[in-house]
Amino acid sequence: ARYKDLVEKIPLVIYMCEPGVDGRWHYVSPQIFDLTGYTPQEWMDDPTLWYSRVHPDDRGQVLESEELALAEGRMPKLEYRLIARDGKMRWVDDRGILLVNADQQIVQGFIFDVTSRKLAEEQLTKRLAELQAVHGVGETLIRSGTLYKLFFDTGEQIRLAFNANNVLIAIHDPATNLIHFPYMYENGERVI
Repeated sequence: ARYKDLVEKIPLVIYMCEPGVDGRWHYVSPQIFDLTGYTPQEWMDDPTLWYSRVHPDDRGQVLESEELALAEGRMPKLEYRLIARDGKMRWVDDRGILLVNADQQIVQGFIFDVTSRKLAEEQLTKRLAELQAVHGVGETLIRSGTLYKLFFDTGEQIRLAFNANNVLIAIHDPATNLIHFPYMYENGERVI
């Protein structure tokens, strides 16, 4: 009773299952509902539920990594996206920790939600790309020989760094109060 109480209260999904596309789930803790919207009974009743919930882009790598680990006598350590009942995606870290029965390959393990970490990594990657773009513009400013070349090179750096379809560089002439566009890239085409 104490063990069951512990397993059902820790913030991880504890499981025991057979590996593979249609591996049967022998046990899955109640936290699976909070993570996926599916009850433990649904997981145990439908051996294909897990595979159907793994994001299609991750399925091949997940199965290959699982098969390789088990063939080498190791426990699988996987990171992939699960699609919840509501359609939202959750990044999970799925770790097998014990091979209960080597003949049948029944694995015990745990799954925990790493969505927040993955989102933070994506934001950091995006920020790094932005900083590299700013650095590229700075380098362009240093290398440019003419003002026209400076505008062109800067516009190209911005367009390529952000994969933009529209980039306009505007210059205001205070003497005439007119705005001039030395660099225009609209709808995926350079405008002269």
